[in-house]
Amino acid sequence: MASLSVGSNNFPTRVYENPPELVDWLASEMVTYGVKPEIEAFDLSHILKAHEMWTRGQIVDRPYVQFVMGVKNAMPADAPRTANHSFTLRARPLHFSRGRPLMIAPGSANPAR
Repeated sequence: MASLSVGSNNFPTRVYENPPELVDWLASEMVTYGVKPEIEAFDLSHILKAHEMWTRGQIVDRPYVQFVMGVKNAMPADAPRTANHSFTLRARPLHFSRGRPLMIAPGSANPAR
C-alpha cells in the first residue's frame, strides 16, 4: 500500500501540489507493480476524482480512502460542514466495487459522538 493524493490543496503556508500528470503516472506505476493505493482525501473533490480514476481503470480493486479532516483549508471537521459533505456523498454514492458504495456512517458528521 502507498499514498496516492489525487489532487492539490492550498494549505496556509504552501500549496500541496499534485499535477494530473504526476497523479496519472503514480497510479499507473501502482497498477504495474500491484500496489494498493491509499487515497488521501483532503477535499470532497479528491473522493470524486478517485472514483473517476477507478472507473477508468487507473485504480484497480476497491481503494482504501482516508478522510483527512480538520486541516486548515481542507475538508472541515466541524459538524455543520461535515454534515454537508456527508449529505453530498449520500446523495451520490460511489460504487468502487461489488456494488458496495463508499458512504459516511450515520452520526459520523458529529465529531462529539
